[in-house]
Amino acid sequence: MRKGEKGEPRVLLDTAALSADGSASLGATTFSFDGKKIAYVVHPNNADSGTVRVRDVTSGKDSAIDVIEGGKYAIPAWNQKSDGFYYVGVTTDPNTPAVDVPGTSEVRFHKLGTSASADRVVLPSNGDAETELEATASRDGQFLIVRVVHGGAIRAIKVLDLRKASAPWVDLVTGYEGAMAAFAYQGKIYLRTTEGAPNGKLVIVDPARPGRENWKEIVPTSPDRVLDGAAVVGGRLALTYLHKATSEIELRALDGSHPRAVTLPGLGSSNGILGEPDQDTAYYFFTSYTFPGSIFELSVKSGASK
Repeated sequence: MRKGEKGEPRVLLDTAALSADGSASLGATTFSFDGKKIAYVVHPNNADSGTVRVRDVTSGKDSAIDVIEGGKYAIPAWNQKSDGFYYVGVTTDPNTPAVDVPGTSEVRFHKLGTSASADRVVLPSNGDAETELEATASRDGQFLIVRVVHGGAIRAIKVLDLRKASAPWVDLVTGYEGAMAAFAYQGKIYLRTTEGAPNGKLVIVDPARPGRENWKEIVPTSPDRVLDGAAVVGGRLALTYLHKATSEIELRALDGSHPRAVTLPGLGSSNGILGEPDQDTAYYFFTSYTFPGSIFELSVKSGASK
């Protein structure tokens, strides 16, 4: 890590030091929004099972209290205050057959400085051993989004409004299994889905009226490009397409209008634009057979990159 573009780099996590014999691997890593903490998952002996730990960015020391077992599927999703995070935990009972462990996955909330035994269950397990859960939180702290995963497909998506006390879970998607991803911005839920669109499309869903008849399509499906990714970066929609085995990146207004292509170095592969919803500066990775893997800085507003 480094402070600012020209800061001196220093090691924050050394994967070789996660275990004495070097057999542990590093899983998901997520930073608190205030940048002071990093939650990360350690997989002992390169196993599927994982332990969630929390490290102070300034001191580089791990918390002795914030240690959570059962983090096999955990991708910590920090809350807006940066004093806790949501995560998916599974049973640590050694008597539970491995094939049944996914069905025990549940969404919990961990408050920093407290024992994992006190973590609050936000969404109980569904008991279906053929599925697992994935949880993400919106950048503004309003929504918690949970995907029910079945193999490589999404079986359902649930949304919880965190700003409303005792708010019920909303079934955003049910009765369909395919490629889907949801993210929230300014009180709206954006859904990238292949339902009725094999190459993918983007719709807006009102959590108060989640029925399919109320979905508003803002980016229609393309006849020759696959919509691989979508996010809000710099106040605009950032879309990633796969076209003839190469990546294309496109910026649009939040209503899907005014498409503008991001000029890439050539034909190659990119993982899309990464950045904050309300900040102009963003980044993308690009590589090809003739271009070494490189990270570019992009101005969302002007489209200029370096």
